[in-house]
Amino acid sequence: MTISKILLIACLLTSSHCLTAQVTPEVQKEDDGKEFKYVEVMPRCPFNVGEYLAKHLKYPKKARKNNIEGRVGASFIVQEDGSLDSIRIIKAIGGGCDEEVIRVIKGMPAWKPGKQNGKCVKVWFNMPVIFKLED
Repeated sequence: MTISKILLIACLLTSSHCLTAQVTPEVQKEDDGKEFKYVEVMPRCPFNVGEYLAKHLKYPKKARKNNIEGRVGASFIVQEDGSLDSIRIIKAIGGGCDEEVIRVIKGMPAWKPGKQNGKCVKVWFNMPVIFKLED
């Protein structure tokens, strides 16, 4: 099984779209010009994230050499136009994996933006990316 297949399988097992958004029973009611964490309509990607990661993610040589595996947690803002911004790592594993996740997210096509009160708004989004070496 190739690394890409393992990443795809791990990603699909993590969630239906390999994406997680924090859920709360209450959403923000007013758009104060800042980023939201929860909105009525959460942002979503119009493509298969698992396939995208399998195609674009490269297992860093340093991580492979040092047998580094694990889950990198990334967080980013989906802008009103669907572009991704403010990408940051919230759970790092090192070995170049964190930087690789940032690189791949920066290259993603635009998403469908989140909406609050019928208006497109900025929304923080979390995404796990799993690195697993072949046996």
